[in-house]
Amino acid sequence: MQAYYIKLFLPFILLLRSCTLAEVANHTTQPNGSHGTLYTSEDYVIQLDTTTFNDTIYCDGQDDCSAFIVEFYADWCGHCRNYAPMYIDLADDIKKWKNVIRLAAINCADTYNLPVCTTHNIRSLPTIKYFEKNSRSTDNGLKFKAYHNIASMRKQITEYVIREQHTKKYDNWPDFNYIGDISRFSQLWTGLNENISTMAILFDNEKDDLLGSLILLDLSYYSNKVAIRRSDKHHPLATAFDIQNFPAVVIIKRGEKKPIFVSDFRKMISNDLESFFNADSIVETIINRTPERINRTSVDCNTSPELCKPKYYVSESDMLKAIKYALTNEIELVGKNLTGNSLTALFNFINMLNDHYPGYTTNGSDNSDVQILDNSSRAKQVFFNLKQFLTTKMMENSLALDDWMSEFKKFESKFENPFADDVDWDHCKGTATRYRGYTCGLWTLFHTITVSAFNNAPAEGEFDPIPIIYSIRGWVGEFFGCEYCRKHFLDMTGRKYKIEDHIKTKDDTYLYLWRAHNIVNKRINGDDSEDPNFKKYQFPAKFLCKECNEEFESLDNPKTHKFIQTYYSNIKPYVKQTN
Repeated sequence: MQAYYIKLFLPFILLLRSCTLAEVANHTTQPNGSHGTLYTSEDYVIQLDTTTFNDTIYCDGQDDCSAFIVEFYADWCGHCRNYAPMYIDLADDIKKWKNVIRLAAINCADTYNLPVCTTHNIRSLPTIKYFEKNSRSTDNGLKFKAYHNIASMRKQITEYVIREQHTKKYDNWPDFNYIGDISRFSQLWTGLNENISTMAILFDNEKDDLLGSLILLDLSYYSNKVAIRRSDKHHPLATAFDIQNFPAVVIIKRGEKKPIFVSDFRKMISNDLESFFNADSIVETIINRTPERINRTSVDCNTSPELCKPKYYVSESDMLKAIKYALTNEIELVGKNLTGNSLTALFNFINMLNDHYPGYTTNGSDNSDVQILDNSSRAKQVFFNLKQFLTTKMMENSLALDDWMSEFKKFESKFENPFADDVDWDHCKGTATRYRGYTCGLWTLFHTITVSAFNNAPAEGEFDPIPIIYSIRGWVGEFFGCEYCRKHFLDMTGRKYKIEDHIKTKDDTYLYLWRAHNIVNKRINGDDSEDPNFKKYQFPAKFLCKECNEEFESLDNPKTHKFIQTYYSNIKPYVKQTN
């Protein structure tokens, strides 16, 4: 009997629960999750998470439902970091279009948000999608090009909105069609709500002028106070209202023929209308939150080396955290079963970790003092078991993502969770959450592995370092989420600084990646994604190794080579966090 009542009332209970738990975000909403974000409540970007995404974007039936532009990004992604200021400015520029369209973003680097990002097949970051008004599912998300300037993005948004309005004809969106032939002023009001007593008529300079469409969208902010119509400059109304300059906006009252307001040019129109309609009376509730402020003033490491040098070291916990993210979050974002190149890339990467990830640290210039790294030793057991598992899957040429995640979690648990989940970034901790972190941990891992491979290579006989670099390149090509970064890395290692042309000796095992990284640092030095307290120096900087920089004409010298070997062999052990 109890089962019967549960079955009878379950649909009602679920419906009630969905209504009760509905969470719609606005631009002041602080998202859930463990990662920092690239946006704050001061921006007009709505920050989404797994809890709020569906209720906000799939807003069919809500009174304030609009179209949405959604950026799927990762807070660690350099390209995403560079893109954020433009996206913020764009949101501010079109904030008065909110009745029609709003800008939102979700951080796919946060494990909390992975269900949304995988459902939407987000493979490259940043990815931008356009969701029509009344969207109901992922199928409604349209791919949107991520231009790097406001004008191009605004134009693209306008084109999408016009296309949607021509098909859907929403009552509360601007009518982009032109006023047809009329014989009486009263015909302008046909079909409009009788409570609307004011009309704004936009006169375009040219037919289908983009500026005219932008002005219509600006005017949509006042749609609850004014009817908005569009006219060609050759329409008799232009003569009747004595319009001389185009584009222009004329405002008339119902039942009257003489305009009560005339203005031209978009910025002037926007400012004039704000005053005319007393837009300040439209009050929005703002939840104050002190945003994270970044002190762009940094220590000069060349004049104060004693302040900078202690900040630079190889951290076991940084590498372990980066490994787990690389093998879980990045793999999950693929969103489909692994076969062919992607499966091979994963196998080679795990094989490289199994063979060359260090389970110990050495101290001293002669690397004589050896200390076992407990967590890394257990992590190596995870790699060994994952390699055995993947060997079978390689023969089958297929790996389901669920199977991969299940095996990873199984071995992670079996070997007592070695991946430093309980601590924050160490050396890789940035001045703010949007700096360093995962990418720093990943570079540290790659350099440490190449030095470890060099240190453990046979003194005599054949040793080919190229497969190690291929394994890194293969993983980046198949799984690294930052699209811009991935393309640059592949282009550098495959063309500009080709692997096969620059790895000739055993020393090149670690020197190739060191040289390549300095090429990257030179390119992005001074970039917006650069942490002000961790500049993109040519490594090693003078404050780290004075003799490396002063005793030779080039930084590529024996002292530097020895410094790199020692630096990446001396690993700071993970320290378990205590409550």
